[in-house]
Amino acid sequence: NQIAKTSSKFVTKNPSQIIKALRTPIQKDDPQVFLHWTESADTSESVLKTIELIQGINTISDRSLQILTRYNRSKLSDVEMLRVKEAWNGPVMRQRTIHASKGLEADFVILLDLNSEHNGFPSSRENDPILNLVLSKPDDFPDSEERRLFYVSLTRAKEQTHLLANSRHPSSFAEELQHSEYNIIATGMRETKLKCPSCS
Repeated sequence: NQIAKTSSKFVTKNPSQIIKALRTPIQKDDPQVFLHWTESADTSESVLKTIELIQGINTISDRSLQILTRYNRSKLSDVEMLRVKEAWNGPVMRQRTIHASKGLEADFVILLDLNSEHNGFPSSRENDPILNLVLSKPDDFPDSEERRLFYVSLTRAKEQTHLLANSRHPSSFAEELQHSEYNIIATGMRETKLKCPSCS
């Protein structure tokens, strides 16, 4: 229910978006969407730290884990995924892009790519103009299609969704989610200024 509240509030920021009513069998009082500010350039290390955190606050007991990315090129390597499988006390699903995850669920989901770089989420790449030809009417709301895709990523989890955001180069979605209206749990520090590496 907490994931449903957060994801519905996020996607309906677009006034032309149809409100989605989700029925959830698991009811929680506390937030179940987590935003982790990461400083490490090593994504796999950030994933392993997130797994440690998840298992520190939850009884896993064979719960499933899914790692999602915005693009295929963001996926962890086979060696990195082996480390993930060794660290997780339960089944680890094959990592997928968000598009490929539609219709699937896992107990816990870790979403990568919440950065403002070229392969970040929301994507800075321009939409294919062909897309506007198949839509019933143009949607001028900023990042409307990416916002719907982000809704998909949030709702793949049955129990908790964990988002990894680059603290130095966060995506606009990560910055929006840290506002109190979304009722999420944030960990780590969001850097507000970059210092010169020579003189600080």
